Amino acid sequence: MAILASVPGIEVAVTVDGNDVKEYTDPNLDEEPNVVTKYIEVSSESEFGLRYLVRRGTHFKKDAMSFNTYVDGQQATGPLISKKKTVNEDGGTTRRGGRISDTEYQKFKFVALETISAYDDSPAQNCERAKTLGTIEVTVGHVQTCGREEGSSITRQDPEILSEKALKGQSLSHRVSYGETIPRTGKTIKTQAYGPPIVRCSEGFDDHQAHIIGRQRAEKEATNKVKRERFEEGIGNDTRNQKRTCRAPSTAYLEIDDNGNFIEVPPPPSKRVNEAEEIVHVDD
Repeated sequence: MAILASVPGIEVAVTVDGNDVKEYTDPNLDEEPNVVTKYIEVSSESEFGLRYLVRRGTHFKKDAMSFNTYVDGQQATGPLISKKKTVNEDGGTTRRGGRISDTEYQKFKFVALETISAYDDSPAQNCERAKTLGTIEVTVGHVQTCGREEGSSITRQDPEILSEKALKGQSLSHRVSYGETIPRTGKTIKTQAYGPPIVRCSEGFDDHQAHIIGRQRAEKEATNKVKRERFEEGIGNDTRNQKRTCRAPSTAYLEIDDNGNFIEVPPPPSKRVNEAEEIVHVDD
């Protein structure tokens, strides 16, 4: 998806099986400046990836752009796209999991969110953790690369079971889990941020919310279809819009009778319709 009209060359998308997942926009959501929020529908146990792209010719203030990515509120990855990659073509990269060391990462996958009763007295009520579940947030910014650095190892743990009370009415249905460990290639680059982030993209995979938005869009399309069919049907039956047969214009010849009234008379001989022309033959 295009992140902002002011920075149209930057794109971020969630992918499943290599294809971009359909996104929905909440028409009632008031966006903050430089923030774009989309919603997607997800399936349990499906692995996913993140696609990052900077179009050719996009303006860079330094030598790279960073895409710091937070999944369920925890930093998962932070790819860089360098300016030199976008000189002659679009520059892009894809991440299929979160880094756990310089040599390994774990695959992303969606899983169903487990909850316990709101009346359960157990301590599984991490309200702060619940605020960030069901989100993928990407912060894009200009950075200057400063050489390579040693990356630290990361231990990823699935969140504890949350209580319905901790969710505070949020219609969350899924979260992200980390699956199979895969060898990682590449290196960790040290960077220095230049100025504030230029844009923040938030992907919500709240299944219920995405379903509601999708249903609203389907209902709107159905309503527009009915209106269009009625309009076309009305055109076909409206005699006012039907083609009319028009008579060709003609000339009437009138005279005044003895009583001073106009009466129609035949045209003079030279004007009579279908009257044969007189042909005169001249001998040599």
